[in-house]
Amino acid sequence: MELELKLTNDVLNILTIDAIRSVYSGTRGKCCCGCSGNHRYASAYVDESTKNRGYDIDSNEVSDRSVKTVFNKIKKNFEEGVSDAYLNVSEAFGTSIALLHGNRTYVLYLTENSTVNAR
Repeated sequence: MELELKLTNDVLNILTIDAIRSVYSGTRGKCCCGCSGNHRYASAYVDESTKNRGYDIDSNEVSDRSVKTVFNKIKKNFEEGVSDAYLNVSEAFGTSIALLHGNRTYVLYLTENSTVNAR
C-alpha cells in the first residue's frame, strides 16, 4: 500500500515528539538516501529504526536534539493549504511527514505505534 495525502493542521497538531522514530534534513529535489542530507534517530527508537533500516544505527547517528529540531522546523514553517507538505504511508518506510521548504526537505519518520500511523 502506498498513500500520499496533503498534510493538514489536524494531523500536525496531534503529533508529539514521542511519535518520531527518526528525521531527515537534506537538499530539496534530491533523494532522501542520505547522500544530500542527514538522517538522525531518536534514542528511544534505535531498535525499531535498526529493524526498519535493516542494519545497525551508529551512535553518531542518534540525536534527540536533531529530531526535535526537525520536528520544530516543520511545525514552524507549515502553513495549511500553502505549504508543500505531505503525509506518506509506504510499505517500505512506514508513515512519514515531509515538508519541502525553501531549498530543504524535512521528513519525520513516525513510530510503528504513532497515533498518526495510517498502516
